[in-house]
Amino acid sequence: MGQEPMGAAGMPAGSIPTGGVPASQPPGAVPTRDGSGVAAATRADGFRTDESGAGGFDTGGFDTGEFGSDGADEHSAGEFGAPAVGRRVPPAFAAADVLPALSTLSVIGLLGLPLGWLWSVLAPPMQVRVLSDGALIPLSMESYHRFDAIAVFVLLGAALGVLTGMACWLLRQRRGPLTALAVVGGSVLAAWLAMRTGLSFAASAHPLGDQISAGMTLVRAPGLDSPWAMVAQPLGAALAYGLATAWNGEDDLGRRLS
Repeated sequence: MGQEPMGAAGMPAGSIPTGGVPASQPPGAVPTRDGSGVAAATRADGFRTDESGAGGFDTGGFDTGEFGSDGADEHSAGEFGAPAVGRRVPPAFAAADVLPALSTLSVIGLLGLPLGWLWSVLAPPMQVRVLSDGALIPLSMESYHRFDAIAVFVLLGAALGVLTGMACWLLRQRRGPLTALAVVGGSVLAAWLAMRTGLSFAASAHPLGDQISAGMTLVRAPGLDSPWAMVAQPLGAALAYGLATAWNGEDDLGRRLS
């Protein structure tokens, strides 16, 4: 028997070396070389082989050695500030927040009743003297109590506003613009109710009496001469809730963590 003609690589002519061009490729196809200079061939299903016999799927030139496919998605999402895949961001306004916002407004508004009573207890009364014409004139240094009454109301309202703003911020599932409006609106209602009821409580605690004559010294109930004292409570509530919102910095104010 005669010997078969040998090719340049020392193999029978017409045979395909291992790792060469597979039969699925058309005649005349040339194996590609990867970055290391090793000949490699790619099948139709994306599987690659090289001369060393190693195989793998074609990645289209994308290097997955630094992090896997899952890590690539998380890295890209975290780098550009996009929410992670599968985490839905709640909308700013939701129909489910309307009823809780109305409840928040009502509850905060009712806090004006104890606030008005507390003011009537802490605000100092003013001693006055009855003149011959029936006018009431404050005694010396007693006129300063007019300012003291307003200052006590402002401080109480501001403190209650800050506390309600912080308490409503802790309602993580209801954070948003509707809750902020409910907190401010309820504080306005509470301040108005506290002023109306506080004056009534103070008048009942310090009555002037029916028998008044010239020269008498009476104790007059504290009053609120300026309606601008009501601004302190909603201002404190808006400040507390606004600062908490600005400090949070989340796209949904942390509602997804609840």
